[in-house]
Order: sequence, then C-alpha cells, then structure tokens
Amino acid sequence: MGRRHLFIERFVQPTVGKLGSAGEPFMTAMLRRELAVYFPIVSGVTVVVGLVLYWIDSSGNPLGYLTGGGPGTVFGIGGIAGVLAFLAGGVGVAPNAMKLAKASEAMATGGPTPELETQAATARAGLRRTSRVGLLLIGVAILCMASARYV
Repeated sequence: MGRRHLFIERFVQPTVGKLGSAGEPFMTAMLRRELAVYFPIVSGVTVVVGLVLYWIDSSGNPLGYLTGGGPGTVFGIGGIAGVLAFLAGGVGVAPNAMKLAKASEAMATGGPTPELETQAATARAGLRRTSRVGLLLIGVAILCMASARYV
C-alpha cells in the first residue's frame, strides 16, 4: 500500500500534471493495464495478512492487546492506520482514477470540452487529496510497525 501511494503521489501525478492534456492518455493507458485491479488486490492481501499476524501476536485477544499498552497498542495504531489507508484507496483513489480514465477516453475520442476538462480536473484533485491522506496514514503505519517492539 505504501509504495502505491508514494509512487502515485510523488511520480505519476506530478508527471501527468506537467504533461497537461497529453498526460490523460498516459493515465488511461495505465488503467487499461489493470492497474486499478492490481493495487486493491495487493493492498487487500497486505491488510488481511496484517490482521492475521496481529491476531497471532495477540494470542487471540486483539482487543486486550490493543488496550494493554506497549507493543500491542503501537502495532494496533499502525494496523488501524493501514486499514484506513486501504479504505481511503478504495473510496477515493479507485473511483477518481476511473472518473479520470472515462473523461480522458471521452476527450481522446471526441475532443476536449469544458465539461470533460472539469470532470478530469475534479478527478485529479480528488486523487491528489486522497493520495496525500493515504500517504500520511501509511507513514503512521510504517512508524508504528517499525517502533512497536521497542515500546
């Protein structure tokens, strides 16, 4: 999950923004390569494995482990941040990416119109906003996962 947010936030979106209208076909091509399917699957597997590992580490008592202080609390905070980042991706990144792809395809076939350009700009803004939130949450998760054993 973290790599996806970092990759999109730091490389893809700025590049597409600098390319202007030429960036739209690039985004459309990326989405056609099933990028929108790949990321949710990998992210979902990561979340499920993380929950299983938390269950194992908590000896079957995740609520007690979360509220007991120490590593369990820090791991729990990191896990919650990771799940929220996953949800942000599903709620914000995927729908905005699909809206941007549809607007881009429509502009490629019929030419840009003010309505399509507005739809694309709105989708890009939503992508930027959601990616930043996801990246922040992933940062919290990484810090918690890296430091929990030392608490």
